[in-house]
Amino acid sequence: MRLVAPGLHRQWNGDSIPSSASDSVAHFARIGAAAKWIADNLHALGAARLDALCVDPEGAVCTWFSATSPDEKVVSATLAQAALAAGDASGSPSGSAVVTGGGAAGRLAMLASSDPMTALSELTLQPLAVARPGDDPTPTGGLGKWAFGRGKSAARATTGTQGRFALLSIPDACVRVLVDSLDDLGVEIGSVTSLWHALGAAFDPSARSGAGADAENVVASSDPATAVIMVDPRGRMVWSWSRAGMLVAGGSMRLRLITPPSFEPSTVTDRGGTPAEPEPIDALSASGAGTARRLGGQTDQVSSRADEPAPEASSAEVGRLVADWLAWSTQLGAAPQRVVCFGPATSPQSGVDPAHPSFGQALAKAWPGATVDLFEHDDPVGLTLQRLAGVSGADMGSFGASARLAGHDRDVHIASDPRLSLTALSNRPGRSSRRMNRWVALAILLAATFVAVWGYQLHRSAGRADALIAKARSDRAEIVAGLEPLIPTLAREPNPDAVLTARINTLSEQARAVRQAPPLLGEVVRLLKAFRAVQSELPEDRRDALRIQEMTLSTLAAVFRLEVPDSETGPRIEIAVKASPGLVQWSGRAPGPTAGPQTYILTGILPQEPLSSTGGGGPR
Repeated sequence: MRLVAPGLHRQWNGDSIPSSASDSVAHFARIGAAAKWIADNLHALGAARLDALCVDPEGAVCTWFSATSPDEKVVSATLAQAALAAGDASGSPSGSAVVTGGGAAGRLAMLASSDPMTALSELTLQPLAVARPGDDPTPTGGLGKWAFGRGKSAARATTGTQGRFALLSIPDACVRVLVDSLDDLGVEIGSVTSLWHALGAAFDPSARSGAGADAENVVASSDPATAVIMVDPRGRMVWSWSRAGMLVAGGSMRLRLITPPSFEPSTVTDRGGTPAEPEPIDALSASGAGTARRLGGQTDQVSSRADEPAPEASSAEVGRLVADWLAWSTQLGAAPQRVVCFGPATSPQSGVDPAHPSFGQALAKAWPGATVDLFEHDDPVGLTLQRLAGVSGADMGSFGASARLAGHDRDVHIASDPRLSLTALSNRPGRSSRRMNRWVALAILLAATFVAVWGYQLHRSAGRADALIAKARSDRAEIVAGLEPLIPTLAREPNPDAVLTARINTLSEQARAVRQAPPLLGEVVRLLKAFRAVQSELPEDRRDALRIQEMTLSTLAAVFRLEVPDSETGPRIEIAVKASPGLVQWSGRAPGPTAGPQTYILTGILPQEPLSSTGGGGPR
């Protein structure tokens, strides 16, 4: 474990774990101790955050992969198909299987897992490409069907065409345990990246060309593919291809560690046997194809002792590396135009003895047309982490600018771009996610409580509504039953409302067709007043002889039959009736000219048209 920050570089090797513990117990105990060591150092500095957690690619695989889209779901489905095919092939007589899409590359990506069927849950499988719908589907920068660096990315998932891109397969069980342990100790991690990502972000010159303050004023720029080679003193060569600091592909190979024999450069002779002068270190600074440019070494490096084993990197290793690069170039359709190589000094004979050309000389000849820059540093891993943390390397010439993951927005862009970090590990849920989930759960619980109370109120309201509906139905049934005498079949009708409405409409039509009866009470009063007036004028002995025999009134005619004492009394009553205003025109007649009591009849014809009308009540 290394903890690097400006002004800080500490290392922990896990020496505190007792050797008597079992392998699995010691393994996880060492991870927990490492997390505590990191947390203690950060807390001592007053910090509680790691900007980046860089994972060594030991045991990781980077291979090209064929799929219709770099989408994680498509890649997972293709790898699952490859895992099933691997299981079928292991049990088949021929031991072979044909798999579309992933094929052997998919099975190679799962070599880090002991069981191919469970490899998807034990590894971080991440494509080094992105595909966003709506972007330009044309290849970007000649690096395949999807964008691997800066610029637009293609969306080929809808077309169904196969494309090639790099696929990372990194065992992440230890990393997940470490991330969770740091989270339990209160340490937040900005992003989780691999050493391959870090090499491109820290040493790719184009990663910082567009990250400065004047980037928006640049009219045009070019982001050539860059290869970064790191020679590890432990005997390993790690390389990565990047574009604008974004990882395109990566790989590693083992180097042989040799203990250099005592070798004096002055003993080197030329073909004539004359001792030759050793080639100065600046002789590699010549420009042109097939040459390598050596930059000054780091001033703060610690020189290796002469008796320590040193990694051997010469023409043989270059041949292996170039063969690997040619294969990648064939798959991705591009090759690096700039090569940055750094690490400790290799075998002392390299570059001095013409029979042992240096690694840079051999690489410059084997990969012509590319600019090769070399510099020496005894701690290349520490240098990479320092540059990743923003510590400036002042003596590196054109590599002097400090980098923070290509100047991208760490909180948003890096954790979601597979070319800049390990997205699944960077977005692993932690304390903040659990805290957010608790608040979300509490909000959902409150909302559920509100909905439950509201639902209970609705249930009660529905119960009351059901009671009112039942009462209304009962009242309606009683009303319908009460109308049975008028409409005998009303209770048996499927729609009594329609029947009642039709009956009401019929009665209304009939009522409008019937002529309103005239007001006859006024005529009765008129006749009685005339009768009383004439009776009062008669002598008292004759008043009883004046009687009303019959009074008949109808809408068509009126008859007023009187018994009068003489022939003069009847006409007097007629005159009195006509003297008062009324509706009926009365006329009288006697049975004949007789003396003494007799019958006198007043008859009247009611008018067919009303004399006046008021409002909507008909004639008055």
